[in-house]
Amino acid sequence: MKKLLLTASILAVSAGHAYAQVTPEAPVTNFVPPNVQLSDIVQLGTDNNATVDQTGGSEGVSDINQAGDDNVASVTQSETSGASNTFNTPANIADIDQTGSVSNAVVTQNNGDARGPSNTAVIRQDAFPLATTPSGFNLDAAIIQDGTGNQSSIVQTGATFGDSSGLNAVNNQTGNGNLSAINQDGNTDASPFTDASVTQSGDNNQSDVSQFGSNLLGTVNQFGVDNSSFLTQQGDNHVADIFQDGVNNSSEVNQFSVVGAGGSDADVDQTGDDNISTINQNALGDPSGLIFATVNQSGNGNTSDVAQTASSANSGGLIANVNQGGDGNDLLLTQEASGDPSGGLAAFVDQSGSDNLSDITQSASGSPSGAVLANVDQSGSGGTAIVIQNADGDWSGAFAANVSQGGSDNTAFVDQNVVQDSVNFANGSGAFLATVTQNGTNGTADISQSSDTRNDNVLLASIDQISGDLNFASISQQDDDNTAIISQDGDTNSSTIFQDSDGNPANGGNGEARGNTASNTQVGSDNISAIRQGQLNNSATVEQIGDGNSSDVDQALGFDNIALVAQNGTGGISNVLQRGNGQFASLLQSGLDNESNISQDDGLTGTGGNQAFVTQSSDDNLSNILQEGTGNVATVNQTVTNGNVSNITQTGSGNIATVNQ
Repeated sequence: MKKLLLTASILAVSAGHAYAQVTPEAPVTNFVPPNVQLSDIVQLGTDNNATVDQTGGSEGVSDINQAGDDNVASVTQSETSGASNTFNTPANIADIDQTGSVSNAVVTQNNGDARGPSNTAVIRQDAFPLATTPSGFNLDAAIIQDGTGNQSSIVQTGATFGDSSGLNAVNNQTGNGNLSAINQDGNTDASPFTDASVTQSGDNNQSDVSQFGSNLLGTVNQFGVDNSSFLTQQGDNHVADIFQDGVNNSSEVNQFSVVGAGGSDADVDQTGDDNISTINQNALGDPSGLIFATVNQSGNGNTSDVAQTASSANSGGLIANVNQGGDGNDLLLTQEASGDPSGGLAAFVDQSGSDNLSDITQSASGSPSGAVLANVDQSGSGGTAIVIQNADGDWSGAFAANVSQGGSDNTAFVDQNVVQDSVNFANGSGAFLATVTQNGTNGTADISQSSDTRNDNVLLASIDQISGDLNFASISQQDDDNTAIISQDGDTNSSTIFQDSDGNPANGGNGEARGNTASNTQVGSDNISAIRQGQLNNSATVEQIGDGNSSDVDQALGFDNIALVAQNGTGGISNVLQRGNGQFASLLQSGLDNESNISQDDGLTGTGGNQAFVTQSSDDNLSNILQEGTGNVATVNQTVTNGNVSNITQTGSGNIATVNQ
C-alpha cells in the first residue's frame, strides 16, 4: 500500500493568549478508510508541476512533496452530499511541501456534506538556501475552503541570502468553526513585502498570523460571530489591518520593530457588540520610525487596550487614534518614550454614548523628548476621562491635554507632572496646557500640574463648566508663572484653585511661588469658590453672579499679591487673607446679606503698605478689615441701607482708614 501522509492543523489552546490559536500538528493516522481518494506525489528537480483533482466523491487525501526551483502545486477536493463519515475522518486532507526558489501552491476544498467532518489543508514552503526571483513573490500559497469546521495552516520560510522578492499567503474560509494559521519568516525576502491575508466568513472563526522580517503586511477579515484574531509582526516596517464584523469579536496585534526606521501601523475595525481589541507596539531599533495605532469600534461594551513603547534612541513618534461608538466602552491607552532622544506622543480619543471610560497615560523620559498631546472627546453622560502625562528627562517638549465632555455626571481628571531625574534633575520642559470643558450637570473636573525642575515652566489650566448645576472644579498648580481659569454657569457649583511653588530650592528651583494668576467666574446661585496662592506677585480674580455665593482667597506670605472679588447677588460671603507687605485686595458686593472679611498682616516684616477696598450695597452688609504694619490703607463704602456694619483694626503707624456709610 502507498505510504499515506495525513497532516492536520487543529485547534491548540495557548496559555499566552485569551483565546485559542491554530498550530500545525504531526500526521495523525496511517489508516485508509473505504471510499477514500488517495494521491501521493513526490517531485525532485526544477520546473515541477503537480495537479490533483479529487472532486465528486468521498473523502480525498492528497500529499505533494516538491524539492527544487519553480514549483507549482494545485489540489482541488470536494465532499459530495451523503459521503461516508463512518470513520470520523476529515472530509478532505491536503498536504503540500515545497522546497526551493519560486514555489506556488493552491488548495481548494469544498465540503458539501453538512454531516461530514472538516476539511484540513497544510502548505509548507521553504526558499532555502537561495532566492533568485527578480520580481513577483518568491513563495506564494493559497488555501480556499468552503464548508464547516475547516482547518488551514500555511508555513513559509524565505531565503537566507541572495536576491529575493517576498512571501504571499492567502487563506479564504467560508463556513462555521474555521481555524486558520499562517507563519511567515521572510529572512531576506523583503521586496516587495511579506504578505498574509485571511478572510473568514461564518461562526466561531479563529485566525493566527505570525510574520518575521521586513516590509510585513498582515490582513485579517472576519465576518460572523465569536471571531478571534491574533497577529504578531517582528522586524521592520509593519502594517496590520484587522476587520471584524459580528458579536463578541476579539483582536490582538503585537508589533516589534527591532531594526531599521520603517515603523509600524496597526488598524483594527470592529462592528458589533462585546468587541475586544488589544494592540501592543514596541520600537526597539535605533533609529525607529513612526508608530501608528488606529481602533474603530461600534456597539456596546467594547474594550480597547493600546500600548505603545519606544525604548531605543532616535525613536520616532507614537500616535494612537481610538474611536468608540455606543455605551459602556472602555479604553486603556499607554504611551512611553524613553530613548535619548525620543519622538513625541499623541493620543486622540472619540467616544460617543454614555458610561464610557478613557484612561490615558503618557510618559516622556527621553533627553530630550518630543511634545506630548492628548485629546479626549466624550459625548454623552456618565463618562470618565483620565489623562496622566509625565516627563522625567532633560528638556522635554510641551505638554497639552484637552478633555471635552457633553452630558451629565461626567468626570475628568488631568495630571501633568515633570519630576526630578534619578541622577540629574530635569533642566526643564515646555509649557503645560490642560483644558476641560463639560456641558451638563453634576460634572467633576480636576486638573493637577506640577514641575520639579531646575528651570521654571509655564503652567496653564482652564476648566469651563457650561449651563449645568452641581458641578465641581478644582485646579492645583505647583511652579511659578502659572495661570488657572475656572468658569461655571449654573446653580450650586463649587470650585477651588491652589497655586504654590515646587518647594524645593535644592533642585534648582527658587522655592517660591510667584507670578501666578487665578481667575474664577461663577454664574448662578449657591456657588462656592476657594483660591490658594503661595507667595509673590500673584493675582486672583473671583466674580460670582447669583445668590448664595461664597468666596475664599488665601495668598501666602510674600508681597505684591492682588485679590479682586466681585459678588453680585444675595447671601454672598467673601474672605481674603493676605500675609506680607504691599498686598492689594478689593471687594465689591451687591445684594442682601453680604459679608466681607479682609485680613492683611505684615508677615513679621514690620513694613505693611497693604491696601484694602470694600464696597457693599444693599441690606445687612458686614465688613471686617484687619491690617498690621505701617502705611496701610483701608477704605469701606457701604451704601445707605439698613444693617451695615464696618470694623477696621489697624496696628502700627501711618495707617489710613476711611468708612462711608
